[in-house]
Amino acid sequence: MIIRGKTILSTLLNRWFRGKEYDCESELQAAKENIQELQAQGKAGIKVLNRPYILRPLLISLGLMFFQQLCGVNAILFNANTIFRDSGSSLGDNASSVIVAATQSISTLCASIIMDKAGRRILLLFSSAVMTVSLVAVGAYFFVKEKNEEYATGTLGWLPLTGLVVFMIAFSIAYGPIPWLMMGELFPRDAREIAGSIASSTNWGLSFIVTLGFGPLQDVIGSYSVYWIFASVCVLSFFFCLYYVPETKGRTLEEITQLFVGPSTSLLNDDIENKFR
Repeated sequence: MIIRGKTILSTLLNRWFRGKEYDCESELQAAKENIQELQAQGKAGIKVLNRPYILRPLLISLGLMFFQQLCGVNAILFNANTIFRDSGSSLGDNASSVIVAATQSISTLCASIIMDKAGRRILLLFSSAVMTVSLVAVGAYFFVKEKNEEYATGTLGWLPLTGLVVFMIAFSIAYGPIPWLMMGELFPRDAREIAGSIASSTNWGLSFIVTLGFGPLQDVIGSYSVYWIFASVCVLSFFFCLYYVPETKGRTLEEITQLFVGPSTSLLNDDIENKFR
């Protein structure tokens, strides 16, 4: 009775996502067979990571995690009060931090709505471009402030908050959620646990390093140089997404896996799973 209830629920959800006219029975049956095979075969170990259809998605996922953290988002969030205090903004640093955090929350909610409509890759490209411009602008403010503090705080006092709000909007609609989403879409089911663990560990390790090094780096090379370094990372992320990140919107796991397999090799469905035997 429980199994039948789950089957009916799965069918209803599939038709809701794919449309009423879509015949989802064959897809549900294939998914059921794949799950049964995976349960029979057990989990894949680290030795499978050298296979192209696992290694290449892993490298892409690691690249996305690298750029997610090296754009400086956590360093900016964790040091928001200090940033706005140093900027000399007319708005209080606590109020500015609340505005930035609220912007992040609203933008992340919007991302969940537009992600499946626009696609992952185009949003990542958009995010990289806008983050680059906003970080360059914030860096320019601190550069001007170092040369002429009175002019910067009197005329450009609005720029740090505006730049960081725009940065957070661009980050939250793409580079915040999409690397985590694609981590689940890129990896074959058997390798998802080991590959996902590596990608997640890399992400949080980079977050620790960037956040820890933000303050000392500012003291050594100046605030504007740090923001321009973050902007340079965003430029690199744009080209990384342009040339290496595939669009996964609307594709099945088998179709995504096929993108990473040589042209003369077919590893769909059972052939893919046979590689783990």
